[in-house]
Amino acid sequence: MRIKVGNLDLTIRKATLQDYNYCYKLFKRDMYQVIEKYWGWKKGKFRNNFILSQVKILEYNNKRFGFYQISIENGDYYIKEIHISNNLKRKGIGSKLLSIIQDEAKQKGHKKILLQVFKDNPAKRLYKRQGYKVKKDKGPSVLMEKRI
Repeated sequence: MRIKVGNLDLTIRKATLQDYNYCYKLFKRDMYQVIEKYWGWKKGKFRNNFILSQVKILEYNNKRFGFYQISIENGDYYIKEIHISNNLKRKGIGSKLLSIIQDEAKQKGHKKILLQVFKDNPAKRLYKRQGYKVKKDKGPSVLMEKRI
């Protein structure tokens, strides 16, 4: 799928096995410190949660710059991961991505989208601006929900 965000022409595609190392490195870069701080980094946890059919790769100029992962949990549409390379953050890509995910969820008949985010993650502000509300406090993180 091709999308335009500002003057950026981006591509969203299904992940392949060749994308695993890229996704792991980006996830670890983004999350290692905070996961280690609150829960302790557990080797193999990312691999166990990385379900290829749920992952989409973001590309710009034929180069990967991020990924996201969606699952269906207890009948709910759940955003498990969204990671964007630092050089393309704060360009409206996150907002566009949330809009695309919302459209996909609606098309599949879902009434809400859930996600979990660390309380001190700057992305939490983006989720609030996009209409997500805190549903449950989970210690260092919160479960957020958006009705669609």
